Amino acid sequence: MTNLSSRLAALFSLLALIAAVGAGWLALKTRDEVRAAAALSVRPALVFQADARPGAGLRLSNQGVGPAVIIAVRMALAAPDGTVTWMGYPDAANSATLNLWDFLGLPNVNQGLPAGVAALAAPPQPGAVFPVGEGADLIRFPAGDVLPEAWKTANAKAADAALAGLMLCVEYQGMDGSRYALDRGGLCARALTDKDRRYIGVK
Repeated sequence: MTNLSSRLAALFSLLALIAAVGAGWLALKTRDEVRAAAALSVRPALVFQADARPGAGLRLSNQGVGPAVIIAVRMALAAPDGTVTWMGYPDAANSATLNLWDFLGLPNVNQGLPAGVAALAAPPQPGAVFPVGEGADLIRFPAGDVLPEAWKTANAKAADAALAGLMLCVEYQGMDGSRYALDRGGLCARALTDKDRRYIGVK
């Protein structure tokens, strides 16, 4: 084999190697793009939503393009000194389904309301599925025109404070296993400290 033939063979080998590397890179890039597109096609997007129905409340709904599966829910209320009272739902320590109204400082919220009228509190349970476009009320108070004045005097201020100050971290996942978190008040990024309290339903 001549010197020229050797050089040509080496050049062709180098070109073949470059082509193979390029093809491999393109295949990986295409695979990643396909995976990303597939993830986007089923991605849920939970949001806290205000709506136009009578009565104040806090609603959770799925505004994404795929179902959302609830993994865990944490709640907290901030105190004036900067500490927080934490609540997991249900509480992992004692397997208790805790009373959210007690936690919010409204244990008697449904006393004195007309028959058939009630305030609702229903935190999403782990494993619950939110289909696309559907949601559920986490907290819902009756419309103001059906609330007796005595109820407003006893509960309205605490109800407003609960709606404004409730911190929430809702962890959920899509059908492809991708995990997400919906945060209200910065709770997802916060860790329990020694000064904080943990609500376990015991007074």
